[in-house]
Formats: sequence, C-alpha cells, structure tokens
Amino acid sequence: MHLYHALFEQSATPLFVMMCDGQACVQGNAAFRRTVGWQAMGSEAVLERFHPTRSLTPWRSGFRMFLRDGEMLWVETHDCPRRQPDGSLLWTGYATDITQRKALEAALRSSEQRFPSWSSRGR
Repeated sequence: MHLYHALFEQSATPLFVMMCDGQACVQGNAAFRRTVGWQAMGSEAVLERFHPTRSLTPWRSGFRMFLRDGEMLWVETHDCPRRQPDGSLLWTGYATDITQRKALEAALRSSEQRFPSWSSRGR
C-alpha cells in the first residue's frame, strides 16, 4: 500500500479520494492541494463544490471553484464512484485546471461575434 500512496502523492496530476456518507472528506495529493488551494476539505467545502451522484457510473464535470484567496478557477473533474461493502460511497478521480481553456473559448466566442464568418454574411 505504501507504493500506491507514494504514486498518489508524487503524481503531477491532481488526484483525490472522497467519501460521501454525510461526513464527506477529501484526501488530495500534493498536486490537488496546489491546484485547489486546500490542505483538506471538510463536508461543507466538498458539498458546496462537487455535485453528488446517485448512480455508480463514471462522470465528468466542469465547474468553477473559488480558492481561499478569492481567485476563481475552472476545474474539470473525472470521477468514478464505487459502493463500499459498508454501503458508503467512495469516489476516486482526478482534476484538471481548465481556466486558461475557458478564457480562450470566451475570447473565441467574442471574436466570432465581432467578426462573423464570410459564409454567414450571405444569409
């Protein structure tokens, strides 16, 4: 188990494990803590930022988070919920900072509105 913990902590990809049983908590690796700005997240912080699921199917979600310093960050998570033998739900996943991508998409939309394509002018 020490090998997996070392891989978890040393990964450059933000990784997390979350228990969803009403007392939610997150264990995130160093990359996760750097990305979202939290050392540990209690149930309130988690429930305010992650959408719960009732199905056990993997899912992807993009959302905004506010860091402790007030900075807004766009995050895309890929999550896989698993029912544990005791009935609790364990989520494992990874997060990606997509703030720059969202800014580029907004700039592209703005540019497309200001400069419509030649093909749409004849319509």
